[in-house]
Amino acid sequence: MPPTQPFRLFALPAALALSAVLLSGCGGGSGGSGSLIKKADGETFAHSVVIKVGDLPGQGWQSKETDKFNDDQATPPGEACAAVAKAREKLKSLDPGTTIGRAQVKYAKPGPSNFNINTEVEETVRVFDTLATTDLGWKAVKDSTSGTLVEDCFGQALNAALKDSGGKATAKKGTPFGATPEGGFAVAADVTVTVGKDTAELHYEVHYWRHQNAGLSVSFSGRKSELTADIAKAALAAAEKNLTARAK
Repeated sequence: MPPTQPFRLFALPAALALSAVLLSGCGGGSGGSGSLIKKADGETFAHSVVIKVGDLPGQGWQSKETDKFNDDQATPPGEACAAVAKAREKLKSLDPGTTIGRAQVKYAKPGPSNFNINTEVEETVRVFDTLATTDLGWKAVKDSTSGTLVEDCFGQALNAALKDSGGKATAKKGTPFGATPEGGFAVAADVTVTVGKDTAELHYEVHYWRHQNAGLSVSFSGRKSELTADIAKAALAAAEKNLTARAK
């Protein structure tokens, strides 16, 4: 890619999405008060509490995915992503009957045309049959986000995508924009991508928490100049508000 060519790397968003899918999914945390979500209510609960497009600040948000769970998504290249995938295999090993409801939504706002990188917000809700099963999901998430796995996975996946264009990506641990609801936790990565004279500064973060026997995750990705703290705080507040409304 000549240095003067606009920064259009279709493999870059794909690699970012692959890493994000691998790291999103079941949440965990300290739990929540209230009775367990019943099997008959699992699907209804999951779909009623996800973030709606109107919950996000500003204009231009579009619905990109609904209930696209990517259970068999390919693992991005690199040792760190392989380690993440191995930890997540614990979730796949659970009997399908232990999941009594789940929902997924993704919203995107197009970025500047010369970058081809959207600002994206995604939420996944997974309702388990028991608290014990939810604990197993929580452990899988903790194992897959330990140490520097998150930033290492992003860096390795993006460098593989940039190989043919001669580009380079460096990733480091980032600081989450928002506070995770209900005693959960968040991980974040800041990534700098350079191809010739073109540079993109990217941010990714994902929040995990538990509400009763449901695991939740909300993730954010995009260019640092477009993905703001206001977006993260509004989305997390909406996720928590939806849970509170459902509990009444």
